[in-house]
Amino acid sequence: MAPSTHGPAQASGPPLAVPTELRQPPCAAPGEVPQLEARLFFPDYQPVAGFVASCANPTTDALIELLDTAWEGRRPTLLRGPTGCGKTAAVYAAAQARGQQVVRVNCCSRTDGADLLGRQVVGPDQQIVSQDGPVVLAMRRGHVLLLDEINLAPDGVLCCLDGLSDEQPGLLHGGDGSQLLRPHPAFRLFATMNPASSHPDRQQLSARLVARWFNVEAAPFTAADHRLILRRQVGDALPEVLLNQLIAVHMLLAEAAHNNRLGQAEGGIAYTLRDLQAVATRFVHLRGQIDDPSLLAREAWEIYVNGLVSTEDRRCAEGILRVVMPASTGSLMPANLRRRASSAGLMLGDLHWPKLGCHDNSVPTECLVATPATEKLRYWLAKALSFAEPVLLIGGPATGKSGLISDYCAASEQPCIAQSLHPQIDSDDILGGFGLGGWSDGALLTAIRRGATYVADNLDLVDAGVVERLNPLLDARTMCLAEKDAEQVAVPAAFHFVGTMGLPGSDPASSPLSRSLRNRFTCIRVPQLGAAADLAAILRGRRDTGCLPAAWVDLLCEMHSDIAGAYHSGVLGQDLDPPERPPTTLRQLLGAAQLFAARRQHENDDQAFEGAVKLQYGAPVAADREAIAAHARVAVSLARSPTQVAKRRRGG
Repeated sequence: MAPSTHGPAQASGPPLAVPTELRQPPCAAPGEVPQLEARLFFPDYQPVAGFVASCANPTTDALIELLDTAWEGRRPTLLRGPTGCGKTAAVYAAAQARGQQVVRVNCCSRTDGADLLGRQVVGPDQQIVSQDGPVVLAMRRGHVLLLDEINLAPDGVLCCLDGLSDEQPGLLHGGDGSQLLRPHPAFRLFATMNPASSHPDRQQLSARLVARWFNVEAAPFTAADHRLILRRQVGDALPEVLLNQLIAVHMLLAEAAHNNRLGQAEGGIAYTLRDLQAVATRFVHLRGQIDDPSLLAREAWEIYVNGLVSTEDRRCAEGILRVVMPASTGSLMPANLRRRASSAGLMLGDLHWPKLGCHDNSVPTECLVATPATEKLRYWLAKALSFAEPVLLIGGPATGKSGLISDYCAASEQPCIAQSLHPQIDSDDILGGFGLGGWSDGALLTAIRRGATYVADNLDLVDAGVVERLNPLLDARTMCLAEKDAEQVAVPAAFHFVGTMGLPGSDPASSPLSRSLRNRFTCIRVPQLGAAADLAAILRGRRDTGCLPAAWVDLLCEMHSDIAGAYHSGVLGQDLDPPERPPTTLRQLLGAAQLFAARRQHENDDQAFEGAVKLQYGAPVAADREAIAAHARVAVSLARSPTQVAKRRRGG
């Protein structure tokens, strides 16, 4: 079995061919969105089609029958069930069958009455005008209103909708609340929620509120449901034997996650139909271009296992995968992961994708030093983005998460808009809002309109409700601006969403992502670089430290690894709690190397080395500082010995 920290082993296979119509898509003018027909190199991949197709199964058919009953009775309907059981898709399917438009609004802890009903805003002519909210707009136009994750909204705010559940439905509207608005005959109201009993981040709705709705329980999908859904989605392109293996792996992992045998260290995870469809979609589109018997196992590993943080969880999930899918005991990575440029674009392993021709000067062109570990991360990120999958990079500080994204954007010549998130940030900062000059787009909307990659840095620091408002974008690449006349934002094919977060529990200000939100991402764990060879390669590949002699680079990397290991084992920092111990990440190593390079200008190498180590790795406890300084002196002394010099010259 391949070590979990380094991913699966390697396999050979021909590179993917780039469709002729997608080679070198031109960017007509600076800032203009490149016009791609669909995804970057899978032109027939349509996420929305797969989203609605999930209704072709007995469980959802029974759910839709209940929705039909509520529809005919014009009853506000509340669908309750676990994440990924088809609640939202069932509402879309019921509306689609009647030719009605769905206005989807994701509720959050900061949702207020103005978000739902409307507000006073500054118009283009600097005049105060009334702006209808999504509830009022849907009532006037006869649309289907879907309030997703309704139990994230405050109970008091939801009281403003009580009038819609009366025998004669209506809402008091207008500036003074004196206008009685009756809904259009075609208007329907639906809401979805995950039960608070199985989703700790959700609140329990009040009995008074629940009693006003027609309540429908949505059951989880069965193995038979999954079979029908996948057959409808991919036809016979997935052979029966492989289909059975994939469903078996999914059911076993989903059960383990539901019972908290997997993902407990991360606050709980969920495996749903989204994961199953992602693996099947990847397999079908790659199968004709990659002749590899382990292809299905490889894609299943990347979707189900690659985002797990705990080594024990990864070992458990890999064990299930290897038992059910015998092909997974072989090689699961392309043989050559070195990125190459071609006339049509870029090649990385068996991937081949075009450049967008819209290079952003703010994105550094040299963002990442290639090591065996970073080349695998490059491959996983590029593949996930090629399939329009939202990506979440999970790793500790200074593991290269931001550099990995910048490297992808620079190589693809795509604009990148990064936003550093924090606990006080609001949806206005992310999406946009009204000010004295009218509406202003936030960072996310700017990225969507430019066809850029949006980077949500520190996603785990934000209020969960704020982020979960983005569920429609993560699910089906759609976005409704409730604040702006319920505008439906067109999401171009070139747009990507990438989030980053630290290791669960590593930051007191962070909180675990909900099962529902995490499941909407393709998660990739970014491990800490610990191998001395990788660390040395990074120092040699940087402009500011590449001039250092190789022997001193190796010695500095060994010193860094020794100090990190001493803190981890408790030899250093015995009097400190783990959160109080100094960090020993790549940033500290780079800082030490930069100090060493600067001090060599006016000191001999021995003094420069010892001084750089003392300054960069200075500990809060005097005994630890003395131990580190003594270790540096001993390391320099040993490095000067004839035996060590000869050994280094031999490459030992």
